Amino acid sequence: MKERNQEWISLATKLNEVKQKIAYLNKERIKLDKKLQELSEYTDSCGGGFEYKEVERPGSINYKDIPALKDLDLSAFRNDSVKFWKLMFKPLFEDII
Repeated sequence: MKERNQEWISLATKLNEVKQKIAYLNKERIKLDKKLQELSEYTDSCGGGFEYKEVERPGSINYKDIPALKDLDLSAFRNDSVKFWKLMFKPLFEDII
């Protein structure tokens, strides 16, 4: 793995901070969502131009549980793989002290 310069480290630090803020905001969203469900008495509700309702989508299909497909190679039906970049924070020993 190639060690990068200060500009790279600064940008990685900013990205990590944004990811932490998003995680915090997601926790807050979940809390607010649960509270709104309670206030809605778990029924479709509206007010102030907002509409709040429960939406259900079909569950995914577990193809491994379908006996007729056990011996079939389904790779020809697979969508393209998805690539993404993942930033992980691993503090240096000096950062811990």
